Amino acid sequence: MALVVPAIALLLLAGSGPTLFASSPPNVSDNCESQVNQQSAALAAGLNNTKAIGLAIGSSAFQVRAGSNSYQFNSIFNVWQFNTACQVTNWKSVNVVFSVGQNMLIVTENPSLTNVLNVTVQPAAIENTSPWNSNYWAGYDFYEHNPSGGLYPIYESVGDWNAPIVSQPPQGQGPSCKNPQCALSVWVGLAPQPFNITYYFVQAGTTSNITCNPSCGSQYWGWYEFNPAAAVKCLDVAPGDSISTQVYNQAGGGGSVASYNVFIDDNTLYTSCTVSNYLYSHGYPYYAQFMSERPLVNGVFAHLPQFTSPTTMKGFIYSNNNIPTIYDPYHRNYYQEVFMVNSGYNNINVGSVSSSGTFTLSWHTSLGT
Repeated sequence: MALVVPAIALLLLAGSGPTLFASSPPNVSDNCESQVNQQSAALAAGLNNTKAIGLAIGSSAFQVRAGSNSYQFNSIFNVWQFNTACQVTNWKSVNVVFSVGQNMLIVTENPSLTNVLNVTVQPAAIENTSPWNSNYWAGYDFYEHNPSGGLYPIYESVGDWNAPIVSQPPQGQGPSCKNPQCALSVWVGLAPQPFNITYYFVQAGTTSNITCNPSCGSQYWGWYEFNPAAAVKCLDVAPGDSISTQVYNQAGGGGSVASYNVFIDDNTLYTSCTVSNYLYSHGYPYYAQFMSERPLVNGVFAHLPQFTSPTTMKGFIYSNNNIPTIYDPYHRNYYQEVFMVNSGYNNINVGSVSSSGTFTLSWHTSLGT
């Protein structure tokens, strides 16, 4: 069995903990989760990544699951519990992720890094596989012009929404959620180039999935992705839960432009999934995405389910030392609007951005998906 160590892993292994985390995200909104995220980022700065990876690789459970296959380090995410007073109350687990063939192995450890608690297998689901196809996405891509005619970097995108409740489309309004299933992802992200030409996104959000075979069952989860790497499921959520998600480039706080923090907070269950200091060297992010998507699940693009309408997204960005809502670039026409269209059917209606920085995503039809 061989370990494949990419550049990101070598850089992580070179450090032992605190010096790897250059900055915490700014308090972009007035919400509780911004305070929680700053606390979790500070706590995660003390994590010894070298020890976490070594503990995972050395565990017998990991060795059995990996077998004779080569494996590649992917990332580390942490799971937290917080309370209504906006305080982190429990560091629940450290999770070391490896790519093994078409799957991922997630090694769950205690925060003191003395025990492996569990090893699980997760299909290597990809949320985005190509730079542009309006068959799959609906939402907005924002940017900020500077007076010289160029663009200001956007160091953070923050989105709030309720995890959409999904169901099989009514008869005559779309395919059944069987072979493949139906799924809707809602996410925020950052990218170095416009949405329609780039392969490189840092993304985080939720997926609402329904499969009928023949009876229907649904699953809801939070995930992050450093495209073109596979998405990682990191948090169980419930339908309708209040979700807040941040994608943060550390250059916004004086750190490295190649380092990112990601936060997914379930404000209903008071749980959080975070990734700190992920090394992703694709230049400054200039574009912030606020999107819905029918994702690729287990190698096949999902049908669009019927979902809670309207689903409202509220967004903030951090750019040029300002923390405006997404209405700021919207009212100055600094955006690209994306529509999901299949076989001539507009599947999701995208609302205009209000002065409070919100817009709606409304199910129209699943025909053509």
